[in-house]
Amino acid sequence: MNWSFRGLKFKVVLTRKMVEDGARRPKGYGFAWRDFDTASTITYPIPFNVLFRGLRRFWHWVVGGYKNSVIDEARIKGIREGQELAKRQPQWGVMAAEKMEKLNKE
Repeated sequence: MNWSFRGLKFKVVLTRKMVEDGARRPKGYGFAWRDFDTASTITYPIPFNVLFRGLRRFWHWVVGGYKNSVIDEARIKGIREGQELAKRQPQWGVMAAEKMEKLNKE
């Protein structure tokens, strides 16, 4: 695909690149999705990475219903556990203050 802008010609090639864990992402490429089978990330030229990520999520939603990825599930679980801890934290503060009062009286 050739694009021209004010007489300058640019060749745009939508190439998918797999970047293994620990390797640097190629310049001009953005994260599209994680491939757990090959322990790598799939990258596309920016801004097409966002487009292909959305298309892939839509495709998976159409084919098999939407299911959160493993990372999303772990993130959701962590947020819920943090919310539960935040609810119990004031109680822990009160309990700690009561214990300190008992220790100071003795």
